[in-house]
Amino acid sequence: MTPSGSPVSPDTVTLLGPQRFQRTLHDVLRSRAIDGSVAVVTAGWQEREHDDQELRDHLGGRALNLELHTRTERIFERDPEFAGAHREKQATLKGIQELYDIRLGHVMEGARQLLKRRGDLKVLGPERQEALEDVRGLDRRHLERIRQVHDEFEREWTPGQRPAVLRER
Repeated sequence: MTPSGSPVSPDTVTLLGPQRFQRTLHDVLRSRAIDGSVAVVTAGWQEREHDDQELRDHLGGRALNLELHTRTERIFERDPEFAGAHREKQATLKGIQELYDIRLGHVMEGARQLLKRRGDLKVLGPERQEALEDVRGLDRRHLERIRQVHDEFEREWTPGQRPAVLRER
């Protein structure tokens, strides 16, 4: 809610970088007239997930750490079968990523070689465009494959319906 009581537009997203050395969040909240608590996602911190005091101080105590890593660990402790399936999914995604990286390296090297090459642009131009489209196509197919893995996991395991997950909401 804004100070006037009207709701903040839900379709407004502001992405901010790390706040440790250059704190901008307070100014952004004030400029958008955003009042109340602010959810904190400490993505990637894992063991340092609770190390958010500087941010809380910056926001005058308005920060609410969602503790996503801690909550996920509790879910996995309560639902080992789901934890195993999640580990398997993550291993699959890692394997797909490794293979994608190999393929991408070759496609990118071809594109780099063509972009460096000198010569007749009538000949080089279309080849360069095709090489860039190869990169884009590989990216599209990779994203489709990743989505497929996530969708299959969602269909098979319905995480949002599992008691351990519901308990953490």
